[in-house]
Amino acid sequence: MSLPFGKPDTTFDSFLQELPANYHELAFEFKAFTRSRKIKTPAQLMLVVMSYCGINQVLRETAGSFTLLEERMSDTAIQNRLKACVPWVKAVLTAMIGPVAKALAKVLLYLRLPEAERQPVLERTELAAKLRTFGKLNAKRRERLALAYDRTLIGPRVIVDVPVAVITVEEASGRTVRPHWRRGHFRRLVGEAGRLAWVRPTLVNAAEAFGLERGTPHG
Repeated sequence: MSLPFGKPDTTFDSFLQELPANYHELAFEFKAFTRSRKIKTPAQLMLVVMSYCGINQVLRETAGSFTLLEERMSDTAIQNRLKACVPWVKAVLTAMIGPVAKALAKVLLYLRLPEAERQPVLERTELAAKLRTFGKLNAKRRERLALAYDRTLIGPRVIVDVPVAVITVEEASGRTVRPHWRRGHFRRLVGEAGRLAWVRPTLVNAAEAFGLERGTPHG
């Protein structure tokens, strides 16, 4: 990943787009960035972090790149700034990993359902068998094989994606329930001539399951 200081870099710009929207505010909150000095913005500070941690530049290289295209900074100054960034980077990573962990938990819960659907796609295996019939693989065929991979598709093959309000007895009464996986099911829609629609599986009381709020007594 090329990260030249002071020059437009679409790779780094794309990387910034993947960060949490509040990464800038987190830099101030965790005191990684307090005011504009030689390093002008939290984005520029993240560029320093990625130069050192992302593309494995040594401190002297990081300091040299910054000095060449921005302002003079010693490797000791860069090291001190990087140390101050540790809590900030941890907070950013936590914010990024949280949604991934939640999605993974939903996948694992879905796979425990008796009706969970799995569809193997043996793209690489089938392509390798086909290419072997041509004898020795040339460079073009090896490149094509390298881009193929076997995988397993998880989930219903066909979903009628219709928003359906599902209100259970416990939700209507205001009583909380323990976190659990509500299975996907078909439901007839009211007011649409009884049309059948698929209600997606969902994790009930997900906030408590992932520690986002204090648990409450369960009736």
